[in-house]
Amino acid sequence: MRRDESSLRRLIDIYGSYVYGRTLQILRQPHLAEEAAQDALLVLWWDPTRFDVKKGSLRSFLMGVARFKAIDIIRHEETARSRDELAAEAEGSLRMPAAADAIEESLVISDAISQLPLPKREVIYLAYYRGLTYREVSKVLDIPEGTVKTRIRSSLVSLKAVMTQAEPA
Repeated sequence: MRRDESSLRRLIDIYGSYVYGRTLQILRQPHLAEEAAQDALLVLWWDPTRFDVKKGSLRSFLMGVARFKAIDIIRHEETARSRDELAAEAEGSLRMPAAADAIEESLVISDAISQLPLPKREVIYLAYYRGLTYREVSKVLDIPEGTVKTRIRSSLVSLKAVMTQAEPA
């Protein structure tokens, strides 16, 4: 199917302000609203068959798509913010010693964990310090459960190697 640029321009001219207004109403941030509106309008460019005149007007279709695109952006932003907050929380938690009689061991463990790459630190923190299950870690980080299991196993192997080297002879 051939894409018609003049039709896309007309679509933007007629419906662009409505779509942008809807996304701005949801997102409250102009740069994010522009992104969502552009994505919504391009839906017809990439796949015109998604619109069915029997199901409603073109304006209603575009408003619905704009709403979903805005919600997707909100979810993406929340996930990114959540990851940043968890990383900051993990960084702070891993520096605090456990009990007075286990300070040295705690420091060795903390140092070993801090040497791990961020994806491995995240899963270790969530699974062992926050007590989340594989499934819960998967949901928090928005990655498959199998990836969580692999990262935890790989992290534990790495930690064992680092801690074995740190043990006094």
